Formats: sequence, structure tokens, C-alpha cells
Amino acid sequence: MIELRLLGGLDLRTDGGLKLDGFLTQPKRVALLAFLAAATPPRFHRRDTLLGLFWPELDQEHARAALRQALHGLRQGLGAEVLTSRGDEEVSVDEQRLSCDVRAFHQALEAEDWTRALELYRGGLLEGFFLSDTPEFERWLEEERGHLRDRACQAAWTLAQRARVEGDAALAAQWARRAASLLPDDEEMVRRLIAFLDEMGDRVGAMRVYEEFAGRAASEYQVDPAAETKALMALVRSRETASAPGPTRTQAPIVAPRPPPVPSTESAPRRFGIPSERWVAVGIGLLLLGGVIAIKHPQPDARLSRASVGIPERTTL
Repeated sequence: MIELRLLGGLDLRTDGGLKLDGFLTQPKRVALLAFLAAATPPRFHRRDTLLGLFWPELDQEHARAALRQALHGLRQGLGAEVLTSRGDEEVSVDEQRLSCDVRAFHQALEAEDWTRALELYRGGLLEGFFLSDTPEFERWLEEERGHLRDRACQAAWTLAQRARVEGDAALAAQWARRAASLLPDDEEMVRRLIAFLDEMGDRVGAMRVYEEFAGRAASEYQVDPAAETKALMALVRSRETASAPGPTRTQAPIVAPRPPPVPSTESAPRRFGIPSERWVAVGIGLLLLGGVIAIKHPQPDARLSRASVGIPERTTL
């Protein structure tokens, strides 16, 4: 079986691995083979359709002659059984003789084997290939490239969401980045990746995605990100700032206040002082005065007493 790879470039090999580089030097035959092989679902194509795609500049007679020559060259280079015909007006590729990664990609998607589909999707359809003077073929090629790219992007997002549900944040971010990388200039896809990383807590990664996109937009297109993208990033930055730990402060030890002094319920002890010298002198003077009076005016049986001289009785405390 011959293997034809159209995703991410162009490669044609025999079942033994031998590269058929000589066949690839004829662009129109390559384009014709790619169109027939990549058709999904596999089907027959009318010759009139092929004439308009590849020889629009020729009249009917010369265009049919060019198509017959191209089909003859394919059978000669790849084997007569690779191409099949239905009547004189329809032609197709036999899947049992030639395998194509584009068809395998669609089959993996139908089976929901997203990982296998993304293994097959190595890049855009016929990446770097151009065929001049065939506007209808170029239109088909661009539309088919976009369709395959979108399907691959959806597959990557499906795997990202699955990994997120399973709790594998690293794998989820990996698939989300793969999805966004397929549409690097799609700003809506950039916002989706930023929001996805933000929701998973990887705000540093989200800000890096924004900075890379903003730098590329400025350098390649001389434009700024859209207002929606800037608003989303402002929200991400505010959450990052709010979640950042503040500076560590040394907590001063808490000292319990002293309780106010409780007033004593006992009365303060009374204190008595020793009589002063002045009062002692007064007492002596009164004693002498009393003696003098007693001498001058004696009274019978009179006795001197403390009361007679005005000295108070001693009070026992």
C-alpha cells in the first residue's frame, strides 16, 4: 500500500518506505492526487469538475486531454490499481491501495479518538504548497485547510476539558495550548486560553500568553489587543494581586493590662504622735503657779491634787 501524507507537508512512500520524490516534482499531478485522496467521504468525482479545478484556462478539448495525461501519469507512477473509474466520466482513489492521513484523521474523529486524531494532524493541509493559475483549487484548499484545522482545535479542547475534569492540570494546560497554537492569530482563541488558565489558577501562565500575543500583534500587525482582551487581563491581574501573600510582619507580644488596684475595705490605722515640747512647758508652768497660790493662801486639810493645779488626769489608752 502507498502512503500519502498531506497534513503538515507532503510525503509519498511505498509500502516498503521508499520515498517517491520524483513524483512530487510535478505540482499539478500532486494537486490532483491530493484532491482525490483527501475527499471525505471517499467518492467519485466527475471529470468536468476536475477540468474546472485544474485547467480553467484551457478549452474543453485541451483540458480533457490534459486530464487524461495526468491520470495516465498517476497510474504509471503509483500503479494502475490506485485509481478507479466508474464509466468514462468519474474517477476516484482506491482506499485499499492508497492510504491518506486526511481520511485517517476524519476516521479518528468519528471514533472520538481525539488523541489519535491530533497525532495525525501534524500541520495544515498541503502546508507550503501552491499551484498557480488554479483559483478554484486554491479556494478549495483554503476552505479544507480551515475545516481540518478547526476540527483539530475542537479535538484539542475536548482533551483539555477532559484532563481538567480528571484533575490533571498540567495535561489540561498542554492540550489547551495545543488548541490555541493551531490558531495563533485568532484573538478570541487567545482569550479562551487566558480564561482557561486563569480558571485553573495559572495566572502567571495566562499573563505570559497575553504578553506574547500583544508583542506579536505589535511587531507583525502594528495593533494593540482588543478592548475585550485588555479587560480580561485586567481582571486576571487583579485576582493575581489579591491572591499574592503580603509582607510578613513581626507581631508584638500581647501584654495583658494590669488590673486597677482594689481599694481596701479596712480603715487605715490611726497614728498618735508624742506631745510637743511647747505643751510640756505649759504644763510645768501651771504646776508652779499652783504651788505659789497654795503657799500664800493655805486651806485646811487641803491637799494638792492634779485637779487643783489644772493638770488633767492621765488617760489610759
